[in-house]
Amino acid sequence: MNRLIPLGREGIDLECGDAAVFLCSNKASYVTGVLLPVDGGTWASGGWVRGSNGKWTLNEGLAFGG
Repeated sequence: MNRLIPLGREGIDLECGDAAVFLCSNKASYVTGVLLPVDGGTWASGGWVRGSNGKWTLNEGLAFGG
């Protein structure tokens, strides 16, 4: 699983909570209508995965959620 996450690890609850606190704070007062993925860069990687050799490769047949 960690080879699918660019940061190389699963997130922790606190990291998701910190994002929620930010969105509820005055620092996010100008943030509207956006997605804030808290996923270690998985969404932004667009199908790139870390191979067994440690190098990044495009995995076109990758199925998420299954």
